Amino acid sequence: MTEGKTTPGALPPIRPEWVLRGQPDAGLVEHLASELKLPPSLCRLLAVRGHTEVDGAKSFLRPLLADLHDPRLLQDAERAAERIAHAVEANERVLVHGDYDVDGISGAALLTEWIRRLGGDAEAFVPHRLRDGYDLSESGVRRAKELDARVLITVDCGIVAHEWVEKAQAEGIDVIVTDHHRPGETLPPAYAVVNPNRRDCPYPNKALPGAAVAFKVCQLLADTYGKSAEDVWPLLDLVALATIADQVPLTGENRVLVRYGLKALTQTKRVGLQALIQTAGLGGRPLDSTAVGFGLGPRINAAGRIGETQWALDLFLTEDASLGHELAGQLESLNRERREIDKKTQGQA
Repeated sequence: MTEGKTTPGALPPIRPEWVLRGQPDAGLVEHLASELKLPPSLCRLLAVRGHTEVDGAKSFLRPLLADLHDPRLLQDAERAAERIAHAVEANERVLVHGDYDVDGISGAALLTEWIRRLGGDAEAFVPHRLRDGYDLSESGVRRAKELDARVLITVDCGIVAHEWVEKAQAEGIDVIVTDHHRPGETLPPAYAVVNPNRRDCPYPNKALPGAAVAFKVCQLLADTYGKSAEDVWPLLDLVALATIADQVPLTGENRVLVRYGLKALTQTKRVGLQALIQTAGLGGRPLDSTAVGFGLGPRINAAGRIGETQWALDLFLTEDASLGHELAGQLESLNRERREIDKKTQGQA
């Protein structure tokens, strides 16, 4: 890399520092090559990245749905699913409260859709960044009361919203918190708290994004209603979108979710998401993590940063192709505006 000249007021050029890893054991590489039937050069890379066991290397190279963990291992997940199922059977209204980033919007949309598909009465709500602020707050509880909701489910938020969980519960609204952020010293006083990072939660994957936690609850609901596992796989389009955009480690179970989620995303039946893919210039080819991370994610995040978050939520949930195209166009315009703001901010810096 050649260094450029430093102009007055400019930041000094960044000097890259390359840290080379040591060479793996030759015998280990030979063993992997023999067992995996792969070139030694590829096995050398696997070993350098820590995949030194044959089974672990196989799982890394070819993640399988069978490698997903049992959702029952999530503390309170069965209790949450039972309460949601009761709401469906009793025709109680459910408010699904997401966060204003890709993870929270995606998770709120997929859980709302699945409850509706089971015959439930579910509405989705995502707070506006400036008007409502972050997390479950007065606006979310007020919305639940306006809808006469008997159940309020948070997605990708709520784990530290003790005050508003308590107030909702006092209003006779059962709050189910689904989140992945680290809890404080105590858990919120909710009906159920589903979070792999609870101290008492045995779930193996502590790096699940919020949308994947919501997906796990959907799996349990599917089982409650006698649905097959295949019925929930289409929801993985939004799980993959959230997992990549939230920049959680793409290893282990997350790698499985993304592998199959990208397939579901490429074939998605959501008319709004189809429109967004076309608007972003990504149509007609299989989607990968780069396309999601740099193409779709920023357009959805733009709604939460400088626009109406509800536009992104409606984009995922609408069944009206015309509205889907309109919303995709609005997100495209917001993303262009976001890029201009970023450019100006960098110039000022």
